Amino acid sequence: MAVQTHPENVKDSGALNRESSFLSRVENKWNAIQVGRQGEYSIERVESLDHYCKTATKTRVLLVCILTPVPALAVAIMLEMMPLQDPSKGWDANWIFWIRLTVIIFILTCMGMFQLRRLVLGLPVTFGKIMIISSVVSAIFTGFAVLLAALVGFPVPFVMVVGGIPFAITLGVVLVLMFGIAPFRYNSPLRVHLAKFLQFLVVRLNLVAIYPLFKVLYAFAPAKSQGFVMLLLPVWKFVAKKYVGRAMRELEDYIPQIVGFNVDYFSTLFVSVCMFSSGSVLMTVLAIVVDIVFSLLEYRELQTNANTVYNLLRDNKNWSKSHLCNHTSEDLLTLLLEVTRNPEAHDVISLPNVRLWACEPHPISSDRLEILKTLATLDVYGFRPAHSTASKAHISFFSKPLRKLQTRRVSVAATGPVSTVVTKSNSLRSPRASVSNTQLIAGADRSETLINQGLQLLFHSEYLLVVEYIECIVPIVFVAYQLVLYQLPNVVYAPGGAEGWQSGAVENILLLIVLEVCSLLVLKVLLERKFAFSPLHQLAYVLETQLEHVQADVFIATIILLPFEINHFGMDFTFQFEWFRATSE
Repeated sequence: MAVQTHPENVKDSGALNRESSFLSRVENKWNAIQVGRQGEYSIERVESLDHYCKTATKTRVLLVCILTPVPALAVAIMLEMMPLQDPSKGWDANWIFWIRLTVIIFILTCMGMFQLRRLVLGLPVTFGKIMIISSVVSAIFTGFAVLLAALVGFPVPFVMVVGGIPFAITLGVVLVLMFGIAPFRYNSPLRVHLAKFLQFLVVRLNLVAIYPLFKVLYAFAPAKSQGFVMLLLPVWKFVAKKYVGRAMRELEDYIPQIVGFNVDYFSTLFVSVCMFSSGSVLMTVLAIVVDIVFSLLEYRELQTNANTVYNLLRDNKNWSKSHLCNHTSEDLLTLLLEVTRNPEAHDVISLPNVRLWACEPHPISSDRLEILKTLATLDVYGFRPAHSTASKAHISFFSKPLRKLQTRRVSVAATGPVSTVVTKSNSLRSPRASVSNTQLIAGADRSETLINQGLQLLFHSEYLLVVEYIECIVPIVFVAYQLVLYQLPNVVYAPGGAEGWQSGAVENILLLIVLEVCSLLVLKVLLERKFAFSPLHQLAYVLETQLEHVQADVFIATIILLPFEINHFGMDFTFQFEWFRATSE
């Protein structure tokens, strides 16, 4: 007996399919634009991370995570302990402020020079040269600011912004005088690396400049509309992340850290400042709800990526279900290295989109470096011309840090000895007699997908860990800074003065801190149980091996953005500059 289908049921089914297809397209589009999908680990970075996981103790990892914001916070507090004079007394009476400004510029220049040494390995940037460059640049910057104060008035309006142009010119001239013109010529082999450094600097300066503007928009908005400004923050974060992702494509391995410690650091600081200044429970609830919603979306995307990896693990004949249920924290890295080190043994012929070498040399042992050199001869993985071979700089730059990292003996054989790497002489590219071509193709597809998804999973998890870590430490740093400032004489020059302190606002931020810590712990447990590797080791790996970049971002946010509204910096976004009128009267 034939079954008749009712036309209305067919229409309903078609509508549901169209709706499901539309939602699926929207979800795929959303997933594609996330930071976690904007890149993936290189093989070299996986080797470096695995080396760190096997050498860094848990105590070391915890200390790295806890102490990362401490140097910048300590410097910010020491600067606030330098008692400032009333700006109305004039520029000559505020000599302590000029010392403070000199110290700030000196520190920031030092941070920039350490990054230059990291990104341009062929440039002889010694510690002595860094001290000389920083001293000269900071002295000229302060001299220019004093001259403006004598001619225009004190405080100098937007002194940190106005001094940016002479700062850049002075720095460029001093660098040429220090290193000569040769490294900066068009045909210089260092030009590519210098371009990376310049792009890195421009991106950071652009993002730093946007933060005060967003703060002003919030301050000038009516009280009823401030919640709307808070809702605009995710839009700004999205645009900023896309901008950073595209601008920093040549530093793909560093994108999670660059995005996190610029975009997310500044946005979290903005939320903390808004919650502190308003003291509103509604503002606190709004900030928490927005954070939870976007965190859940990120977790969902990460889980999709992880499920793909684990489905491939279950299909792998070498990894039984019982093994997956009893994995150790290094198992995911172990499997990835087993496949990436032996691509032809897993029927992988070509993966041009997977980078063998990282964007810049990473800390790895000599054994692992030999593995990468052997893999380079197979022509399986892609590479970029700027860093396609292991140079002398690659080895020498990390030789000393590696010895420090080796806190306990590590056997490379645990994840596949050098001898197991397939070479051209014993190539397995021809079909094996005992296996059909269909099975070979299916196995190759699984292995290639496993490599791609696994590298992307590590990239995505690193970004999420960095973001959650930042959302924990920024409110803590902000509250600690405000608590100390409230006890010091300089508080009278901060917005609202001593009367601007609200205990209720501190309680709201403490509530946010508790939420963020819980969120980080949930992510830690999720990654350990389901994704099979240690999240804290991965986080500490970023904080320690990218120390120059991390500390530069933390110092900028802590010693510039935290106190940028103190009267002496002249940051009057109303453009009224009332102190000039008071002086003229």
